[in-house]
Amino acid sequence: MGLAIEVIEPEDKSINYPLGQTLLKQVQTCIQTRNPQVILLDCANVSFVDSAGLAALVRIAKEAQRQGIRFALCSVKNQMATLLRITSMESVFETFEGREQFYEVLRSEFPEEGASHFRRNSQMGGTA
Repeated sequence: MGLAIEVIEPEDKSINYPLGQTLLKQVQTCIQTRNPQVILLDCANVSFVDSAGLAALVRIAKEAQRQGIRFALCSVKNQMATLLRITSMESVFETFEGREQFYEVLRSEFPEEGASHFRRNSQMGGTA
């Protein structure tokens, strides 16, 4: 069957209040409709996160945890990494350098799944 992984890659360059709320709704919909075991938020396009965006990310992490879903971030850029560090939120989020490191860790944690048995679904986010 495979490990169900949802990759969400925001198209917007910043996560602020309205975009954070949109992202939160996307994740909630993803959880309800796709029933993933893992959600990866790929922040490759994100260059800025404000306090409201960080609050939305914390809510997403808590919602995932409540549902028994692993939630991780990858490709976190300098400003976002600094924000996580100065707010002592680094421990709240599992972070990876990029998608490849994320998949390497999963392969080591779930060797019985094998690389070809991860079900990867992509969800591209953004404001319309």
